[in-house]
Amino acid sequence: MIDTDHTADDRKTGNMTGIAQHLARLDAIVQECKEGNDELVGVLSSGEVRYVALAANRPDLLNGDTIPEAIRLLDDRWLEHMLDRWTW
Repeated sequence: MIDTDHTADDRKTGNMTGIAQHLARLDAIVQECKEGNDELVGVLSSGEVRYVALAANRPDLLNGDTIPEAIRLLDDRWLEHMLDRWTW
């Protein structure tokens, strides 16, 4: 089983599993999108685009999906991470 429970300290020290590293990369793209730079979205898979679009509050990136559809189609672990990381 993949451990997806990582704290900010884990991210700082690099103590992350493959999925955590993947989500950290997507989180960096989310931050870029929040700042108006969406150039990296074009190389992402459809699931990755959904994650980035939802986390960055950029429904224009959803390629025809509605927000509820994108949420339903997002991997459960990614959704949980997104809600933990990007809501405050």
